[in-house]
Amino acid sequence: MQEMSNYTLDEANGSGDFNLLIHPGSEERQDILKSLSEITKEKECHETETVIRTKDGSEKTLLVSTSLIRYKNQDMFLSVWRDITERKRLEQKLLSMAHRDALTPLPNRTSFFGSSGNKKSN
Repeated sequence: MQEMSNYTLDEANGSGDFNLLIHPGSEERQDILKSLSEITKEKECHETETVIRTKDGSEKTLLVSTSLIRYKNQDMFLSVWRDITERKRLEQKLLSMAHRDALTPLPNRTSFFGSSGNKKSN
């Protein structure tokens, strides 16, 4: 967690609600609460992509897998975070390359025919 968010364990535990630190927007927090509610009801592992804000203000895209576990007679959430920021950046670059001409920033034929609804006739 510290490696991903740059917050120490003491800072996270002392914050009262760690989600407020890493998800400053109310919409993101609502999505997190909804996911946790679904996990509680379904009792299954839930996987989601989310963007967090780190201690230094930068953003990272994470793939978060969360399960409800029983530990010392208490239900607790166990989450595994995977930093997929670079993967998402490369996906966007590849998508752009697939729809843009290599020599100019203009849309290529794939992009033009795909977005206009026109079909290439043979």
